[in-house]
Order: sequence, then structure tokens, then C-alpha cells
Amino acid sequence: MQARGSLDSVCQTENISKFKVVVLGDQGVGKSALVWKFVYKGFEDKYLPTIGIDFFTKTLYLNGIGIRLQIWDTAGQERFRCLIPSYLRDCHVILVCFDVTNCCSLDNVPDWIELAQKERFGRVKKPLIVLISYECASSVADLFQIPYVETSALTGFNVELLFRKIAKDLYVEKLDRQRQNGDSDIDDEEREHRKIVKLANTKEQKKAFPKKRDVCKCS
Repeated sequence: MQARGSLDSVCQTENISKFKVVVLGDQGVGKSALVWKFVYKGFEDKYLPTIGIDFFTKTLYLNGIGIRLQIWDTAGQERFRCLIPSYLRDCHVILVCFDVTNCCSLDNVPDWIELAQKERFGRVKKPLIVLISYECASSVADLFQIPYVETSALTGFNVELLFRKIAKDLYVEKLDRQRQNGDSDIDDEEREHRKIVKLANTKEQKKAFPKKRDVCKCS
């Protein structure tokens, strides 16, 4: 595992909620570029494949509430696949990335989602699985019944918004759990509605998944 460090905002509160985010996807689809853009606000032109697992942290403050995202950027190469399951078991959010101009990375999305579902099966806390790409077709997200976000690590389009939305949803979910456990200090006004994500059967998804794309740099 490689630790790339962290970039945290100025501390405004002592109580910081921590959540684990795991980024999945094929090699070269822009997983590291996405995380790097969010954490460091930069973009690296030179492609350097991730070796094993990279770890990043960043603390956001939403209305004075500290939320720390612990981001695990996984390698897309097959030889590192065996490392991923242990990081999925206690994560809160899984980001599945693909490059819509690379049909191979898009075709492999069902395998990444199946891996995530397999490791999380039977556990109480189910992660939010988000499909991420640049110029992503909404039909892909509809097929898997999961949210999707179009992002660009180069321009920064939707990158900050994506992670702030993740942080907000996770914190709201935490408040809901505390309320269910009888915590009387939780204020109802702090809660906002959150979409519940339900995942369909992966085998059915694989059969229905389109195998061809109009734009593909690997064809």
C-alpha cells in the first residue's frame, strides 16, 4: 500500500466523522486522476499506474461539521485484484469508474459491481455504489439501478460536487442510525431525504448489458 498523504481543511470542530471510500475500475480509466483532483486540486498529465493500493484522506466541512473521507484508490491490473476484497468489507461507499471511450472498461463494469456485492453480501451496512465516468450514458446506471455522475479530472467538472455529496449522504445516514439507536440529541432538521439504492441480480444485468459502444478508442 502506498500512502500519498492528505490535505485537510482548517479544523472547525473536534468531532470529525470518518468514512471509507473505495475506488474500483479497470487500469487507465482515471481513478487516480479523479482522487488526485479532489484531494490536491491538480491534474497529472503523465500516466502512472497504481501499484497495489493508494491511500488518501481529506476532511470536508459542511455547515461547520467535519467529515473525513478516507479514500482507497485500487489498482486496476488483474495481478492486484486479490488485494481488493479486504478493503471492500468495511467500506461505506464504492465508486466504480470506467472510460466510455474504452468499451473494454465499460464491459467490465458488471464484474466490478459483482465483486463489490460479493464482499458486502449479508452485511448490515451496505455501501452506496456509484458509477462514474466522463460522458456516461444514463442507460448504464439505469440498468444497474445505481446513481451515476459524469466527471472530468482534467477540468474538475463535478469532482468536488461528487465527494461533497458523498460526505453529506454518509453523515445523514449516520444521524439516522443514531436516531434509531435512541440518541435523543439528533435534530430532525439536520436530516435530508436520501435516495435508497437497490441493486438487481448481477447475472441478469450481465445478460442485458450492452456490449458495443458507438465511440470506442479500442475498436
